Amino acid sequence: MDSRHLEDVYELYLLGLLSAEESSSIAEHVGRSCPHCLARLREAARAVYAVLLARGQTGRQACAPSRMAPRGRKRRR
Repeated sequence: MDSRHLEDVYELYLLGLLSAEESSSIAEHVGRSCPHCLARLREAARAVYAVLLARGQTGRQACAPSRMAPRGRKRRR
């Protein structure tokens, strides 16, 4: 996987919102220590944490997809 293809998915990867195939491909790519992707993944982790912190959702279950739905709206299934 080429790192330019990952630019739009770092946050989704961290939140567990990608397909198993996409997640596996990204994990394999990052596992090869791509410096660009590792740096962007760290930035994405800080951004995701900041959003969750602002919403009062930190901890293990904060990233569950149902917890990420906007407040007051039901998630479509």
